[in-house]
Amino acid sequence: MRETFKLVALSLLVTLVGLVVGAAAVSPAVPLMYKLYAGAAVAAGLLLWVLSLGVRAVSRAITARRARSTRSSLATRPVTGNLPAVKMTGRAARTPRAVQALAAAGAEPTEIAWKTGLPVDAVAMLLELGGPAVAAR
Repeated sequence: MRETFKLVALSLLVTLVGLVVGAAAVSPAVPLMYKLYAGAAVAAGLLLWVLSLGVRAVSRAITARRARSTRSSLATRPVTGNLPAVKMTGRAARTPRAVQALAAAGAEPTEIAWKTGLPVDAVAMLLELGGPAVAAR
């Protein structure tokens, strides 16, 4: 109901302004100076309207990007207990010893995969090769 009222009011306003400006533009009784002022006012109003639409679009895009970024970072990062939250990088992080050390510290295979950058099935294979004590996890 409220949106319908806004649409009707906006339509009436545009029609009224169009009629007045159109009549003034062709009327010989209105001096040219007033016609120029009216044209400049209409142009400024249109420019402000277009700018406000642009600001709204940019604001929505930024909000959507922040929401996607927050969702994706929360979804991909596993919950850690007392383990360091720093992701391991470099060649040393991808070695079987690094996988076994994380498993010995109590990390789950998905967390080990996230920290080392290895696929989960590779982590599972390395844990199987690591021996019965590590594979029991």
